[in-house]
Amino acid sequence: MQVDKEIPIPKPATGNKAKYPWETMEIGDSFLSVTRTMRSIASSAGKRYGKKFVVRKCPEGFRIWRVA
Repeated sequence: MQVDKEIPIPKPATGNKAKYPWETMEIGDSFLSVTRTMRSIASSAGKRYGKKFVVRKCPEGFRIWRVA
């Protein structure tokens, strides 16, 4: 097995990167998720950000649209 020398250790990721793009979505935008609890997550996000989202099941998973 090869031993490598002087390889710097990467810094840990910082910041609180959002898992879902709720804040940046404009009306008509959508994204795909495989999470089964997307309806409740989208409802909570809508209340938090003052926006409205619709979730529909599709063959690939769940698609979430911003509608207002």
